[in-house]
Amino acid sequence: MAHQLSLDKPAVYHIEIQGTLSPQWAEYLGGLEINISHQQDPSLTTLKGEITDQAALMGILNSLYNLGFPLRVVEYHPS
Repeated sequence: MAHQLSLDKPAVYHIEIQGTLSPQWAEYLGGLEINISHQQDPSLTTLKGEITDQAALMGILNSLYNLGFPLRVVEYHPS
């Protein structure tokens, strides 16, 4: 049986942004794992982890937007 995605349940997401986001932002962004790749120009930052619900996901995406990072990928990963 496939995992049922819900607005109010935790889920694991992979988010990719253009640019370098300091790992110091991890706690502010819900404890997501932050990895930076300098193999491309411009660099890419990936954030991955469990997010409590879709409202929290939107908060994270809004924070990244307000910090000026272009969004490349938002991907749900079933548990």
